[in-house]
Amino acid sequence: MPSSRTLCAGGREGDGPLPDWFIDRVWSDFDGDTRRAILRLYRSSPSDVLARAGERLGDLRCPALVVWPTADPYVGAEWGPRYADAFGGDVQLEMIERAGHWMWLDRPDLIDKVAAFLAAVP
Repeated sequence: MPSSRTLCAGGREGDGPLPDWFIDRVWSDFDGDTRRAILRLYRSSPSDVLARAGERLGDLRCPALVVWPTADPYVGAEWGPRYADAFGGDVQLEMIERAGHWMWLDRPDLIDKVAAFLAAVP
C-alpha cells in the first residue's frame, strides 16, 4: 500500500511536494473502500467509453473556461486543447504554466481568475 507522501508527491509542480496539511486532509478520506471505488471506476472506464461520454460537449452553447495545467503527471497538457475543442460554444483555454494536478495549490491566483470568469457569465 502506498504511503500518503508517495501518493501525493507527484501531483504538484514548482515548490516541491504538496503541503503536509493538504496531504493529511486528503489521506484521512483515502481509506480502503475509497481506494477500491476509485480503482473500480478507472477499470470500468475504457477510453472508448470515456470518449462517448464527452461526445455531447459540442452541444453546449454557454461560455466555458478550460483551465489546464502544463505539468500534470497524470493527465498530459495535450488534453487541455482537446477538451476546449470539444465544446460547441464560446470557450477560453488557459494553459497554466508551473502547475501540476493540484493546480490551485501551485497557482492560487487561479481561484480569482475562475471566480472572475464565473461572475462575468450572464
